[in-house]
Amino acid sequence: MGKKVALIDDDVNAVKFLSVLLSENGYEPIVAHDGQEGRQKIEENDVDLIVLDVMMPKMSGFQVCSLLKGDEATRDIPIIFLTAAFRTEEFQRKGYDVGAADYLLKPIDDNQFLNKISTYFRLIEKERDMNRLLEQKVAERTEELMERAQPLFDIRWDDERNPDLTTAERQFVGAVYDQWFGSDDRGNEAWREQQGVDIPEWAGFTLGYRLIEN
Repeated sequence: MGKKVALIDDDVNAVKFLSVLLSENGYEPIVAHDGQEGRQKIEENDVDLIVLDVMMPKMSGFQVCSLLKGDEATRDIPIIFLTAAFRTEEFQRKGYDVGAADYLLKPIDDNQFLNKISTYFRLIEKERDMNRLLEQKVAERTEELMERAQPLFDIRWDDERNPDLTTAERQFVGAVYDQWFGSDDRGNEAWREQQGVDIPEWAGFTLGYRLIEN
């Protein structure tokens, strides 16, 4: 599991302090001193968590957060805002509205900071475990349904063996077979990418459902 934490703050001393704190506790700090540099560092590194100062020159933390959340590559990375004070309830709400997960008040308390970081990493790892389990279950279910659907693939356009198969059904089975098993000269991967369809899942669940019903 990666433990990279992006630190984006124009306060050089604060960044140094937090960097040392993270390094001493098993994390890898990725440091930037303004929003533009921060976005670049995040794009260049596989960052797991972002600690972002709100009040910065050139680009505020709110602006940086909004841009990151609008980018598919970074939108799911949790962002913790650093701020000297909440100022107003509207100020706090704005941070959550643009996508922040949490706030930390300056001056930073060592234990509170580390507890917050470790809590988010536990949540990140739990989410990753759930995603891995879901992918495994989908793969297993797809394989199972494809095996059960194989008789329909085998029949293809054989009228004599399958007099009850309609023309539409025959065309559908033939098309799925060609796209998945490679008979189509357009190429499986190119076709799936163009159509935006996961053929194993589509074929397995659609045809498998019919087998189960019958």
